[in-house]
Amino acid sequence: MVSGADVTADRAELARRIRRLVESHPDVRACRDVELSERAGALVAHVVAEMPGGVTLEQVHEVETQLEERLRRALPELSEVVARVAP
Repeated sequence: MVSGADVTADRAELARRIRRLVESHPDVRACRDVELSERAGALVAHVVAEMPGGVTLEQVHEVETQLEERLRRALPELSEVVARVAP
Protein backbone atom coordinates (compact mmCIF):
# COMPACT_ATOMS: atom_id res chain seq x y z
CA MET A 1 0.00 0.00 0.00
CA VAL A 2 1.28 3.44 -0.86
CA SER A 3 1.35 6.10 1.82
CA GLY A 4 -1.18 8.92 1.68
CA ALA A 5 -4.95 8.89 1.31
CA ASP A 6 -6.15 5.94 -0.77
CA VAL A 7 -8.15 7.44 -3.63
CA THR A 8 -8.37 4.34 -5.84
CA ALA A 9 -12.15 4.01 -5.48
CA ASP A 10 -12.67 7.74 -6.06
CA ARG A 11 -10.52 7.62 -9.21
CA ALA A 12 -11.90 4.36 -10.64
CA GLU A 13 -11.77 5.53 -14.26
CA LEU A 14 -8.10 6.51 -13.91
CA ALA A 15 -7.36 3.13 -12.31
CA ARG A 16 -9.04 1.41 -15.29
CA ARG A 17 -6.95 3.46 -17.73
CA ILE A 18 -3.79 2.51 -15.85
CA ARG A 19 -4.78 -1.17 -15.90
CA ARG A 20 -5.38 -1.03 -19.68
CA LEU A 21 -2.02 0.65 -20.30
CA VAL A 22 -0.18 -1.89 -18.17
CA GLU A 23 -1.92 -4.82 -19.85
CA SER A 24 -1.15 -3.42 -23.31
CA HIS A 25 2.58 -3.97 -22.69
CA PRO A 26 3.58 -6.99 -24.82
CA ASP A 27 5.53 -8.68 -21.99
CA VAL A 28 2.82 -8.31 -19.34
CA ARG A 29 0.31 -11.11 -18.77
CA ALA A 30 -1.98 -9.14 -16.48
CA CYS A 31 -2.20 -6.16 -14.18
CA ARG A 32 -2.60 -7.62 -10.70
CA ASP A 33 -3.15 -4.41 -8.78
CA VAL A 34 -3.54 -0.66 -9.14
CA GLU A 35 -3.51 1.61 -6.10
CA LEU A 36 -3.80 5.37 -6.22
CA SER A 37 -2.93 7.62 -3.33
CA GLU A 38 -2.93 11.34 -2.84
CA ARG A 39 -0.52 13.16 -0.59
CA ALA A 40 0.05 16.88 -0.48
CA GLY A 41 -2.03 17.25 -3.63
CA ALA A 42 0.16 14.85 -5.60
CA LEU A 43 -1.29 11.71 -7.18
CA VAL A 44 0.80 8.55 -6.89
CA ALA A 45 0.14 5.27 -8.73
CA HIS A 46 1.44 1.92 -7.55
CA VAL A 47 0.96 -0.95 -10.00
CA VAL A 48 1.80 -4.63 -9.90
CA ALA A 49 2.12 -6.41 -13.23
CA GLU A 50 2.37 -10.12 -13.88
CA MET A 51 4.91 -11.56 -16.32
CA PRO A 52 5.38 -15.16 -17.43
CA GLY A 53 7.67 -17.29 -15.27
CA GLY A 54 11.25 -17.79 -16.37
CA VAL A 55 12.05 -14.14 -17.10
CA THR A 56 15.37 -12.77 -15.93
CA LEU A 57 15.76 -10.11 -13.26
CA GLU A 58 17.12 -7.82 -15.99
CA GLN A 59 13.91 -8.30 -18.04
CA VAL A 60 11.79 -7.58 -14.96
CA HIS A 61 13.62 -4.31 -14.27
CA GLU A 62 13.38 -3.30 -17.92
CA VAL A 63 9.61 -3.85 -17.97
CA GLU A 64 9.15 -1.99 -14.68
CA THR A 65 11.01 1.01 -16.12
CA GLN A 66 9.03 0.86 -19.36
CA LEU A 67 5.73 0.73 -17.48
CA GLU A 68 6.66 3.69 -15.27
CA GLU A 69 7.68 5.76 -18.30
CA ARG A 70 4.60 4.72 -20.30
CA LEU A 71 2.23 5.68 -17.49
CA ARG A 72 3.96 9.01 -16.79
CA ARG A 73 3.78 9.99 -20.46
CA ALA A 74 0.18 8.88 -20.98
CA LEU A 75 -1.17 10.24 -17.68
CA PRO A 76 0.55 13.51 -16.75
CA GLU A 77 -1.80 13.92 -13.77
CA LEU A 78 0.29 11.26 -12.02
CA SER A 79 3.13 12.86 -10.09
CA GLU A 80 4.79 9.53 -9.35
CA VAL A 81 4.51 5.98 -10.67
CA VAL A 82 5.91 2.88 -9.00
CA ALA A 83 5.69 -0.31 -11.05
CA ARG A 84 6.56 -3.76 -9.78
CA VAL A 85 6.51 -7.06 -11.60
CA ALA A 86 5.56 -10.36 -10.00
CA PRO A 87 5.75 -13.86 -11.49
